[in-house]
Amino acid sequence: MLYVSIIVELLRSRPSVAVWLAALAQGLLWTLVPAVFYAGPPGDLPSVLAVGHEFQLGTYLGPPLAFWLAELAFDLAGRSLVGVYLLSQACVVATYWAVFTLGSSIVGAQHAALAVLLMVGIAAFTVPTPDFGPVILTMPLWAIILLHYWRAVGEGKRAYWLALAVEIGLLLLTTYVGLILVGLLVLFTLANRRARASLKSYDPLIAGLLALVVTFPHLVWLADTGDGLLPVLVRMRTPEAVFGNFVAWLRQLGLLLAAHAGLVVLLSVV
Repeated sequence: MLYVSIIVELLRSRPSVAVWLAALAQGLLWTLVPAVFYAGPPGDLPSVLAVGHEFQLGTYLGPPLAFWLAELAFDLAGRSLVGVYLLSQACVVATYWAVFTLGSSIVGAQHAALAVLLMVGIAAFTVPTPDFGPVILTMPLWAIILLHYWRAVGEGKRAYWLALAVEIGLLLLTTYVGLILVGLLVLFTLANRRARASLKSYDPLIAGLLALVVTFPHLVWLADTGDGLLPVLVRMRTPEAVFGNFVAWLRQLGLLLAAHAGLVVLLSVV
């Protein structure tokens, strides 16, 4: 008689359940562990809360959305860090959901579930998700943007252009790296024949205008302050900054390779 592992059967028959179980398990793990065992907020979280407490339209650390949300979560939880930890894990779960939904539309639910489970296996113990900040908030925003871009461009569902515009605006209110990510979408749209066909309608133009409306308060702040994006870009061109960024990229590459060592072992075994 042929026996099948319950995990394999779950992936075959109910892939969405497998994804939700893995995502919620990681969320529960990294909500309880820092809440119970951490003596203080990890990483840059104290700075995030300090900046968010002022509710400024921008600082030298970048756009304000992540800082605002951290402060709101902290206040809603009764001035407790548990609220921020929950917010961070909600971002992680939303990222997994968006990746699974997008993958299900492209390659099928079973393969999408495998992709998410690989993400959970890599990220659960290598990504410091309790350290909430712009990087953590960027994850779900970018994943949802890709999902809704596929809905709008790949599937031709025009209603998603509105959601896509708001999400791009929120991404730009979270990190300046969002400019690079949005630029990649624009380049892909121009390079892909099927994607270029979507430019024949007014939907992308309306979406771009709406994204500007969402980011308008921060754009006003950038225009009024001398510590905005342009001075940062100028400082990045100095020799010291170029060398420091090169070393930081090498260090980041090494960390990524180390984080994916388990995946290499898994693939070699399979």
